[in-house]
Amino acid sequence: MGFGPGLLAEVEIGLLRRTTDAETWVIVETGIGASVSLPVSAVRELAIGLQEEGELVALLAPEPETH
Repeated sequence: MGFGPGLLAEVEIGLLRRTTDAETWVIVETGIGASVSLPVSAVRELAIGLQEEGELVALLAPEPETH
């Protein structure tokens, strides 16, 4: 499977819960201005779904380091 050159960007992941929020949110922000916010309950379901899909598990596995 081939991949393009990609884009190097810093990624910040954190948790946010305002005093007015009923849920805690997982926030993912990039240095290029893109972000996504998901409630923790949705992230749990996403993690379960990712673990159950063999092709996705293989795709997301860390690549071996080459020296």
